[in-house]
Amino acid sequence: MCLSKRIGLLFFCLLSVAVQLCAQTALNANYVEYINRYKDEAIAQMRQYHIPASITLAQGLLESAAGRSELSRKSNNHFGIKCHNDWNGDRVYADDDRKGECFRKYPTVLDSYNDHSRFLVNGQRYQGLFELAPTDYKGWAKGLKAAGYATANKYAESLIDLIERYDLAQYDRGSMASVGVSTTAGTSVYTQSSYAQRKTNTFLGSLGFAAWNMDGYVTHNVLKIN
Repeated sequence: MCLSKRIGLLFFCLLSVAVQLCAQTALNANYVEYINRYKDEAIAQMRQYHIPASITLAQGLLESAAGRSELSRKSNNHFGIKCHNDWNGDRVYADDDRKGECFRKYPTVLDSYNDHSRFLVNGQRYQGLFELAPTDYKGWAKGLKAAGYATANKYAESLIDLIERYDLAQYDRGSMASVGVSTTAGTSVYTQSSYAQRKTNTFLGSLGFAAWNMDGYVTHNVLKIN
């Protein structure tokens, strides 16, 4: 084969690989639209409840298929929250782990966001999550799975992938910057490196997860979210 043909074949192969990579990494337009529509609400929920906005958005995307699943369209339920014994509101029924399971129904999507925050804050099995930094989306994702929020084996990995693919952590950082922050220790205390690593590993270890490494995320001071 002559040199020019070899070069042409190599170029074609490289172009094919590039096209495939672009297709794999292309952002889903429906997901982008969903993020733009609900990012402000996720940030507002973070300011009030200290749940990472990135986690709220990623769960909304995953659980509702960006607001396009049949359940979310019928019920405005964007987080797949089932009725449980304490739910007195409207309800719909859909197949999930079992046929005909009861799911909460809301007047609006924003009601779903509010209930999701209260569901986590008031749920005993999720209390350890609030020992993590509100910017520690990896710890939150692993903790939600370990606490039994979802049964999918790769639930944590799916949340982390969405957060990193769509840069949802930017909304955590933006929310942190927009609330009052003091350097006095308080109820919700977070620091960099060893303390954050220890808090994360202690919580995840209590739920059966092995220790894992986490990047530093704020300053070397002790921070309190007011």
